[in-house]
Amino acid sequence: MKRKIICTALFLAVCLCLVLVTAHYRIVVVSGNSMFPTYKDGDILVMSRDPGNIRAGDVIAFSGRSGDLVKRVAAVCGDIVEYDAPGGTVSVNGEVTASFTGEPAGRKKTYSIPEGSYFVLGDNLEESIDSRYEEVGIVRKDETKGVIHY
Repeated sequence: MKRKIICTALFLAVCLCLVLVTAHYRIVVVSGNSMFPTYKDGDILVMSRDPGNIRAGDVIAFSGRSGDLVKRVAAVCGDIVEYDAPGGTVSVNGEVTASFTGEPAGRKKTYSIPEGSYFVLGDNLEESIDSRYEEVGIVRKDETKGVIHY
């Protein structure tokens, strides 16, 4: 009888833990190589559902037009981003933060990041469709699913 009570209590404790964990965390699977070498296609990540205060450098999951995406936040509200395809650079507030090759000439843009929004980049800029492209654009906080932790 005692063994049955202990097993039942243990089972209920495990179920409660699973409910609490799934309420705050979610598993995300990386699709593609836009975050290589940090993350590879098929990597399994843990995401906190409560994004809290997202900062530049954080990796987030968000809803894109083609499904959920994982990218790194390059700029936040109030930042100015300059994208210079002929020069192969992305600058935030005048500082070069990323370099790339292979982009067609003639694509030069300046973005002013609005309140509650983020400019995101893949770590592998040559293969990433990110805020530099209309398909993704500036990511609003309400599109954010959470912050990647592992």
